[in-house]
Amino acid sequence: MTKKNYSIKQRSWKVVFEVIILTICNVVVILFLSAVLSELGLVTYGTTGMDFPIQKEMTAEELSEVMKPYRYDFAIFSRMSEEVSQGHFVNNELHYYKSVIEKQKNLKVDLVHYEQFQTDDYFLVVRYSEVPEFSNQYFRKIPYNYLTITLFLLLFALSIIICLTRYIKEISANFRSIQNTSVQMGSRAFPLNDRYSQIDEFDAVLKTLHRKGNDLATLIEKEKSEKKDFSFQVGALAHDIKTPLTVLKGNLELLEMTNLTEQQEDFISSMNHSINTFEKYFNEMLSYSRLLIEDGESHKNIFLSEFLDDLLAEAEDIMVTQKVTFELTNSTSAKNFYGNQLNLNRALINILANAARYANAEKKVILSVKDTADFLIFEVWNSGSAFTPEALSNANKLFYTENFGRSSSHYGIGLSFAQKVAQKHEGRLVLTNPETGGAKVELYIKNKLL
Repeated sequence: MTKKNYSIKQRSWKVVFEVIILTICNVVVILFLSAVLSELGLVTYGTTGMDFPIQKEMTAEELSEVMKPYRYDFAIFSRMSEEVSQGHFVNNELHYYKSVIEKQKNLKVDLVHYEQFQTDDYFLVVRYSEVPEFSNQYFRKIPYNYLTITLFLLLFALSIIICLTRYIKEISANFRSIQNTSVQMGSRAFPLNDRYSQIDEFDAVLKTLHRKGNDLATLIEKEKSEKKDFSFQVGALAHDIKTPLTVLKGNLELLEMTNLTEQQEDFISSMNHSINTFEKYFNEMLSYSRLLIEDGESHKNIFLSEFLDDLLAEAEDIMVTQKVTFELTNSTSAKNFYGNQLNLNRALINILANAARYANAEKKVILSVKDTADFLIFEVWNSGSAFTPEALSNANKLFYTENFGRSSSHYGIGLSFAQKVAQKHEGRLVLTNPETGGAKVELYIKNKLL
């Protein structure tokens, strides 16, 4: 049978009703327990004017037998000696019993009564309390009413705890469902059900998340397919271009072996430069297209010192060509990190090449390696002019090139590639203009140290 849905407000009221019902049950249990204890004679109480089946000619033994079923404390005194013949009482209360005999008057101490009954030969003094008390003299020190009130409060508190625990567990389970669904959105398709939760508000949220999650998963799969198709098309184009490009380079080499005029040599040099430029551009496009479809399986443990050594060797060639002073500072204590070594190397070389190209005046580039609790940071500073506001906003976009005081020989792919590499490593690329001058690019990657 399908359970009925309810709102959070209705569920809250249900908690209140559950507490009320359990409280009534607790009261019934305590009353029933008291009745059972009273019936068994373990708890006693009395009222003024009680009567017992006492006859004038009864002996002390007979009086004692009459009183046993009532479980009251009592003392039997001889009329002649006024000494206790038999009884059941607490010794430190004996003076109360004697006071009744001496004064021939019933006695009341707080809520406890001492009442006298007579036969021909004996005085019977019965002790009883107006409020329930244990008949056992040792347990009598514990007030029965206080005990039942304490028991009621404990049961009441337990009832609230039970009801609130069930309510909190139900709410928590719904929040966990929302959390799990949110985490998995886009990673897999969700089955669409008629109901996800008995609480209307959570049910509506979960239905929306499942629907949006499926839409997102479809979009992600579509985007992955488009990226793979783009990478395939770029690869196919590279293959198609490679053959005529190789033929063209071979023909130029043959021409260089012939007798050429100075003007012809200039033409061939210009053609070689254009071919090299085109190859470099196309290689960057291939790298960028491959990066788009890369997954996390290509990441591995990288030793930082070895990575920096390889990077330094490659960077120094660029700096020598550009006649730039290069410094490397490593302020992190990390020994290794997790990532794609090839892509990170390529991204940092792109950034360093840009920094060397735009360094002016002092001609200086500094690579600093830092870390925080969350990120490993590669910071590249150069002594060139600061980024323009437009460059700060767009420099990491594909094919963006800045024409203000910067060479137009690059293709607008380097920083975009570095940005993608940072994102693949759960990081980011940040461009800033330090107050001390120059321009700074920071590549953040997630600090997954092993």
